Amino acid sequence: MIPEGVKTADSDKSVTENFAAEHLKIGIESLNQLINKGLTVKHLRF
Repeated sequence: MIPEGVKTADSDKSVTENFAAEHLKIGIESLNQLINKGLTVKHLRF
């Protein structure tokens, strides 16, 4: 039995194929919006 939330190689491949490009696009658009408003992300912690 595999608990929910455990990443397998197959599920990782599926997520990467289906969502990586979209997540990257969202991140770039978000940073462009910050730049256009003269804001920075220096104060954010990751």
